[in-house]
Amino acid sequence: MKSWRALAISLIAASGLVPLQSSAQNLLVNGSFESGITGWTSSGPPCSPSSQTAGNPATGAGGSPPPPPGQFIAPAAVDGTHVYMGDTGAPGTCNFFQDVTLPAGTSQGHLSFAAGYNFRDFGGGAAGCEADISVTDTANVPLAPPGYIQIASATDDPLRGRPPIVFTTTPGATVRVLVTETSCGGGPVGLVLDNLVLVGGPLPVPTLGGWAQIALILLVAGTAMIALRRRFGA
Repeated sequence: MKSWRALAISLIAASGLVPLQSSAQNLLVNGSFESGITGWTSSGPPCSPSSQTAGNPATGAGGSPPPPPGQFIAPAAVDGTHVYMGDTGAPGTCNFFQDVTLPAGTSQGHLSFAAGYNFRDFGGGAAGCEADISVTDTANVPLAPPGYIQIASATDDPLRGRPPIVFTTTPGATVRVLVTETSCGGGPVGLVLDNLVLVGGPLPVPTLGGWAQIALILLVAGTAMIALRRRFGA
């Protein structure tokens, strides 16, 4: 009985050692594009951004014909059911952005996101093609190095989570999440985005995942049981 009581105490103690992952408010509107591209602004004559479910082709704004140059197909989303699909005419640059005001007194923030790109080679190669994501001020001056810069190649870069962008600015400032797609003479490039989350404040300390928490609890409990057996000869 004492052994099981000690085991229960060990499990409770171990669970208390593992920090819980805190939730923070996403300052972006429609960061997973479940509501089309509502809340975002697109600029540049070659732009044709859209929100698509897996397996559907990218379309021009509002789904209107003609279809964009790349005819790219949307991958599965990492959050919800929709992804952002860019498809920039070649050559040309497309800007896609959203402005966000940080909470009063907050001068730091971080942007997490999933990203990838498509590239359709029309025979001229990928030199000069680019897709990048930045956090800038409202004049498009970067507040931190871009978190995703990829020179397009014949091999598409799949949609997946990327390292977060961590930035510092003046307290309560308005920042811009800026997506830039540049197609070169070789063909169109299209960025794929999902699950953009902008949070005010410093980047949180990484926490252990659920399985790691369980493993830690079992390890502590097992160590306690071994110690009890050695002590009481049970």
